[in-house]
Amino acid sequence: MRGLWHPALWRLAPSGAALAGLLILAALQRAGLAEAYRVTLSLWRVFAYPMPFLDLSNSLAAWDCTRLGFDVVQNNPCDILGRPYNYSPVWMAFHAIPLTQADLPALGLLLDVTFILSLAALPPAADRGELLLRILAATSSMVAFVAERANIDAGIFLLVLAAVLLLRGGTAWRMVGYGVVAAAAAIKYYPATLLALALRERPAVFAAVALIGAIGGGWLVDVYVQDMIRGARYIPAGSPFGDMFGARNMRLGLLLIMFKASGSVAIAWATALGGTAMVAVLTAVRGLRMWRRADWPRALAALPQAQRWPLLAAALLIVGCFFAGQNIAYRGIFLLLALPGLGALRRVGQPVVARLCACAAVTIVLLMWIEAVRWWITLLGLALGMPKPAVGALQALIWLGRELAWWGLIGHFGLLLAAFLTEAPLLHVLLRRRRAHA
Repeated sequence: MRGLWHPALWRLAPSGAALAGLLILAALQRAGLAEAYRVTLSLWRVFAYPMPFLDLSNSLAAWDCTRLGFDVVQNNPCDILGRPYNYSPVWMAFHAIPLTQADLPALGLLLDVTFILSLAALPPAADRGELLLRILAATSSMVAFVAERANIDAGIFLLVLAAVLLLRGGTAWRMVGYGVVAAAAAIKYYPATLLALALRERPAVFAAVALIGAIGGGWLVDVYVQDMIRGARYIPAGSPFGDMFGARNMRLGLLLIMFKASGSVAIAWATALGGTAMVAVLTAVRGLRMWRRADWPRALAALPQAQRWPLLAAALLIVGCFFAGQNIAYRGIFLLLALPGLGALRRVGQPVVARLCACAAVTIVLLMWIEAVRWWITLLGLALGMPKPAVGALQALIWLGRELAWWGLIGHFGLLLAAFLTEAPLLHVLLRRRRAHA
């Protein structure tokens, strides 16, 4: 035993810290201390509704109303806010499961506790600095947000974690893992990006996974295409200055800022498009420069499987979601999967890789806390008597820093995905054939 620094305790520490926070909130809610509950959540910049687990309530309401014969994609009066169901319509195929909104408290708490405890399945931190980052990430605004809402993304996280654990096994276990990914994609579309992990397989196995995935995806589209199109209209979109992330934020934010400053639509659009293009180009140029300065494929290949597959899964999910559209902040919980791999890459012996991975790990923690930090800075500025225009300007600078941090992290994930692609057996086969025909 090494006292408090025993590896088993290091593995459990992030889950333990997050679970303590959840139990405190649950105790306040159970005791009827609504104001204390609301104020405590506001420390994370999470707004409390009159009832917790609001998003899981919507999913259960969809089942309730489907049993009553409602078209919940169009009209879901069983939901407390009347929200149409905008996730995959496959969910309604399981409405016969005897769960209702009456089961919400138990199911919401079960989902949250299982999600938090699942973090212990990740490899433990290797040093105190990494442990601190993991604890901070586990107790961040993003985690508090997904737990308070009991959003289905917490369940998707469990499926993704199960899949990456299965990918460490033999061929049969890996096939099960791809099946778990397909199940997650049937519930919410974005996990389908993880099927790209099949590029690690021999060409024949990859072809089988791709074929089965295409057949399954084609069948789902054929059966549910109308519901998918109708539900897509209700996919959340919002202000680029709110608690959402995505490539779209930069363009929209610059557009609104410049229009307010200049009053000219032409100037605003030129600035928005030019500024976003410049950030994208600089991200790509920086990525190419870093690629030339280090052997990223060798660094990734040196990672143990326990760190490699969660890291690549996080990279695929976050990059895919970032460019697909705006994402509510709680989807950033998948960044938790990246921290063990980034910590391990700090120790591979390549200075450039180590430095960039250390920066990426710190950036992840900052982004997972950024909504709370923005809120605290606003309150502090107002308390110190700063004029509201000055506070607004400060918030604009923080917003710009947040967006640049996201682009920088996406660039880093792009390096890791490029390194993964260079290892793909299918790519090597295609290159050999090309050289043979040259």
